[in-house]
Amino acid sequence: MFQDFELCATHHRFIEILRNNRPSSYAGEHEWTGEAGDPNSVYVHSQVQHHIEQGCSPGSFVDDPKIKEWLLDCPQDDICVNVAKVAGLDAMSAITAGSSEDSWTFARLANLTGTVASADSLSDAAQWWRKALDALQ
Repeated sequence: MFQDFELCATHHRFIEILRNNRPSSYAGEHEWTGEAGDPNSVYVHSQVQHHIEQGCSPGSFVDDPKIKEWLLDCPQDDICVNVAKVAGLDAMSAITAGSSEDSWTFARLANLTGTVASADSLSDAAQWWRKALDALQ
């Protein structure tokens, strides 16, 4: 029915649709969180990782500017965190190291890298989170 590249592009477009239609909180922040309780937020919380995996080739994370744009969304919601998880620690470390010219960008990426690292080692995660904090001082 679909060629592989068409299916990948469809998932990619769906992620863009989710990014552009984030719900607004009472504080005016636009983010997807599973805590919101509405069916769409629950779906995004539980399924966005699948769409990211299907919409991105594994080798594209470090070089794709769209992936970096997804990672830099603020506030960091379910989409950002899951993009980082799918990218993995090696790709996130490379992306973060390549963004050291801007302390705010570095801090946001280091925070996500720490979140990815926390799945394996809290001490590695703490090092990334410390780097994020240090970048903001």
